[in-house]
Amino acid sequence: DRSLAGVSVPDAALTLAAEDAPPLTASGALLVTHRGLSGPAALRLSAVAARDLARCQYRGSLLLDLAPGRKKKAVFDDLRRFKDRPHVCRKNVRNVNPLGLPRSLWSALVKSAADSSKDWAQLSKVEMHRL
Repeated sequence: DRSLAGVSVPDAALTLAAEDAPPLTASGALLVTHRGLSGPAALRLSAVAARDLARCQYRGSLLLDLAPGRKKKAVFDDLRRFKDRPHVCRKNVRNVNPLGLPRSLWSALVKSAADSSKDWAQLSKVEMHRL
């Protein structure tokens, strides 16, 4: 999404799963550009995965973790507690970002994971897990 060009995240983890190769992970700052990802995490991963990527003809999947070092359950529990706060539950999920991510990135994540017209109280468990 080119609308995210210029967005940076100070701490992220990227995991690359290329065919016939073990998954490789790198972490650090990340920058979204008009062409893709850059920054220390992306450059580090690119350096260590170069041979594996060439061998599989640059096919694989990339996982972006915006809460590195935290277990999924812990993030979900934090989101659930946040959702249940009286001053939050009636606010639109797109407008209230509990993770401290850049606004445009949070908006894009919400759009891909849930109905962005919903209030926090209206989010289903499935939508919460997607977030």
